[in-house]
Amino acid sequence: MDSIFPILGIVLIGVALIQMGMWTGTTLLRASLDRKKYLAEIQLLRQQIYERSTASSSEASGFANAGQPLDESPIATANEASVQAGRWQGYRKFRVTRLVKETWNCTSVYLQPLDLKTLPVYLPGQHITVKLQLPGSDRPCIRCYTLSDAPGGDEFRITVKLVGPSSPSSQSPSGVFSTFVNRQLQPGELIDVKAPSGSFFLQPGTQPVVLLAGGVGITPMISMINEIIAKQPDRKVVLAYGVRNASEHIFRQHLTKICQEHENIHMVSCYSQPGDNDRANVDYQVSGFVSVDVLKQILPTPNFDFYMCGPPAFMDSLYSGLMEWGVTDEQIRFEAFGPASIKTVKHSTADQADRQRAQAELPPGNVPTATFAKSGVTVTWDNQHDNLLELAEANGVMIDAGCRAGSCGTCQTKLLSGQVQYEDPDLVDCPPGWCLPCIARPANSLELDA
Repeated sequence: MDSIFPILGIVLIGVALIQMGMWTGTTLLRASLDRKKYLAEIQLLRQQIYERSTASSSEASGFANAGQPLDESPIATANEASVQAGRWQGYRKFRVTRLVKETWNCTSVYLQPLDLKTLPVYLPGQHITVKLQLPGSDRPCIRCYTLSDAPGGDEFRITVKLVGPSSPSSQSPSGVFSTFVNRQLQPGELIDVKAPSGSFFLQPGTQPVVLLAGGVGITPMISMINEIIAKQPDRKVVLAYGVRNASEHIFRQHLTKICQEHENIHMVSCYSQPGDNDRANVDYQVSGFVSVDVLKQILPTPNFDFYMCGPPAFMDSLYSGLMEWGVTDEQIRFEAFGPASIKTVKHSTADQADRQRAQAELPPGNVPTATFAKSGVTVTWDNQHDNLLELAEANGVMIDAGCRAGSCGTCQTKLLSGQVQYEDPDLVDCPPGWCLPCIARPANSLELDA
C-alpha cells in the first residue's frame, strides 16, 4: 500500500506538467495568433490608406488640401456659421444628470440645460467653459473641458481626469476642480456653462485623418470619431492612443467596440507601463509611447492631416518628429493642456531674430516690466513670448489656464496696476480691472495679482 503513494505522486506531477504544457502552448499560440491578427490588420490598414491616398485626381486634390485653414474653407465657414447661430451669451444653467466612472481617475459628467431647450450643434473637438462655486472657496472655480461626444444630443458630456495622484492609493490630488468632480460631485448639482467654442475641431472633407492622443487628450478625438461614425462611415481614421496601462485607458470598451464594428476606424494602443494583466496585441499593440516611429510602421507617407491632444512632453515629441518626417505646419492641428510649448518650438530662427530686433529697437527706459505680486517675481517683458501667460510660466509663475485662446476665462487675473493690450480687443470678455494673460501683452509696466 505504501508503494502506491509515490506512484500516485509521480502520476499527479506528470498530469500537472502536461496541463501546464498545454496551457503554456495554448497561451503562446493565442499570443502568436493575436500578433498575426495585429500584423494583418496593420497590413490591411496600410493598403487601405495607400489606396485612398493614391485615388482619383479629384480625390487627390481634396487630400492635398487637407491642411487648408478653416477660414479658407467654404464648407467649414458654413459649418461655423450654423454653430454660431445656436450659441448663447454668457453662462447658462445646466444640471448634472449622471456621472460615469471611465477609469479609476477619470469621470464623465453629463450635463442637461436647466431650461430643457435645444442645445446648439457644435464642431467635434470644441470645448465648453464651466463655472462652479466649490465648498470653502471665496470665488467660483472656472475650468475649460472638451466635449467628449459627437454633437447632436440633448446633453453635453465632459470627461474630467483627476489631476495629481499617480495611483488609486494616492491621497494627494492637486487639482481642486478635478478632485471635486471625481470625488464629491453628485447628480442634480447645477453648473454654469458657456456655449461651445474653440478652434480645434475636425475639418470637413473625406480625406483620412490621423488622431494622436495622450491620456485625457482622447476626449476631442472621441468626439471626432463618433461624429465620423454617425455622418461619414467611410472616412478612414487612424487613432494612436498612449496611456500608462489598461487601468487608465479611457473609453477602452467603447473604442474596442468601434474598431470591431467599423472597418474604417483603426486604433493602435501604446502602453508606457503595461500592467501584469495587460495582454500584448490584445489590450495594447505597442509597449512604449506614441511616436513617429510607430506611425511610420502604419502610414505609407506623411501626407495626412494630424490632430494632436495631450500633455506637453507628448506634444513636443510628436511635433518635432512629424516635422522631421516632412509633415508641414498646415497638416498639424493641436490642442495642448499645460504650457503651450509647441508654439515655442514653432518659432523659426528668423522669427526669433525679428523678435530680438523688435526688442532691441525699444527706446531705453520704455521696456515694460511685469510684476507677479503673489509670487514675488518681477521680470522684463521680451518679445520672445506671445503673451503674459507664457512669460509667467517661463519664470515659474503658475496661472490656471484652459483654452489659451481668450475664450474660456480660466486665466482671468486681477490687474493691480498698468495696462494690457490685445490683438483684437472687441473679442475680449473681461471685466474692468482684470485681464486675460493668455492673450494679453503689456502696454506698459504692470502688476498682476498672481
